Amino acid sequence: MKRRPAGAAGLLLFSLGAVPPLCAQQADASVMLRQHIRAGLEAQKANRLDEAATEFETVIKMAPKLAQAYMSLGFVRHDQHRYPEAIPLFEKAMELKPEIKDVRAFLGFDYLQTGQLARAAELLEKAQEEDSSHAQINAWLGTAYLGLGQIPESHSETRSGAPGTTEERRDPLLSGPRLRGGLNS
Repeated sequence: MKRRPAGAAGLLLFSLGAVPPLCAQQADASVMLRQHIRAGLEAQKANRLDEAATEFETVIKMAPKLAQAYMSLGFVRHDQHRYPEAIPLFEKAMELKPEIKDVRAFLGFDYLQTGQLARAAELLEKAQEEDSSHAQINAWLGTAYLGLGQIPESHSETRSGAPGTTEERRDPLLSGPRLRGGLNS
């Protein structure tokens, strides 16, 4: 999933401006931190992911309580398909800032990619509540449910009154006129 949260870069840079530096040394550190953030964001945008990772790792060392830094490095690891490495980064971002947007969806997807289906379903359900129009979240959640062999309560009630045979209601792949009559009908 390449979709980035709207304003993630701005959020990362804006979060640094919330606390004014107390002395000249802190001002220098703040400038250096901003430089690393910008360099990381530019490298990520240019798909130089190893370079972006290095910059965000530096940001985390300089500001270990900055949730957006963990989120940004998590996006890089996610884009590199290094899901086991992205997971603890997204978890840390959520721990530091639980209201941070879009992290749940990425974390849920990464759990799905690493076979942690129950955790994926839990997070993707929450992500779906935040953004029910996001088709990818809905698809990933469905994949997690299929992997778990579950149909959520909200779906099973709808299915019980659905037309078709009992077998068709149990197997959603048999539902629909095209599939009941064959793929070519």
